Amino acid sequence: MLALLAACQPGPSQATAAGPDAGARGGAIVVASFNFPESELLAAIYGLAIRHAGIPVQFELDLGPRELVQPALEQGLVDMVPEYLGTALTSLGADRGVPMADPAPVRAALARALARWHIQVMTPTAAQDQNGIVVTGATARRLGLRAVSDLRRVAGRLTLGGSPECPDRPYCLPGLRTAYGLAFARFLPFDTEAQRVTALRDASVQPSRPPTENAGTPDPASRCASETSPSTLAGGATPSFSKTPSLYQIRDLLAALNQTP
Repeated sequence: MLALLAACQPGPSQATAAGPDAGARGGAIVVASFNFPESELLAAIYGLAIRHAGIPVQFELDLGPRELVQPALEQGLVDMVPEYLGTALTSLGADRGVPMADPAPVRAALARALARWHIQVMTPTAAQDQNGIVVTGATARRLGLRAVSDLRRVAGRLTLGGSPECPDRPYCLPGLRTAYGLAFARFLPFDTEAQRVTALRDASVQPSRPPTENAGTPDPASRCASETSPSTLAGGATPSFSKTPSLYQIRDLLAALNQTP
């Protein structure tokens, strides 16, 4: 996990570059998150650390999916977003030829891909994030499921639930098909985690595709299957910032925060 920082020097053009709300927020750093709990938690941790250092912070948590948040960062409408190295690079289509399991070249490639928007890729944390698939305990026992690859023999009879973006994201439906040979009978899109939980409980879907960090939320009897596969990618988190006069102060602050056990 990491943070991205768009590094424009402050000046007369900054208000225009940062968008129409730049003046209204009074110079505060706008810290945004994607629309799932781990992203919100990371944004809160980074944002509160910045605020504790005396820098004004405005939170835009649960802003939306990557397809909304990434353009907002590129356009300077938000200043910082906790990110995921491999997923961020893949979403930009800049991952060709990059050894995706190694954080160092992934970070370097992501920095090159984001340079056109003056976005800096900060030092990644040591933490790793892994995708998984959730089924109820009853489904896991009935079908003998312990790992994602176990779904291959039964996927053709199951309906997968996930976010509306899942069919187009390389590490969601396409990745499951490529890495594990999973061809589900149907896919049902759900906008929120609560809807996916309800669908799992009433068996509208059998597996669900949430972020692994949310895997315990459906119910105490649910099971999350995950494993290392050819689709494994560097998942270190890093923050990302845009157009702030306190660029170097924030950079050093976040670098120190990322080293905290």
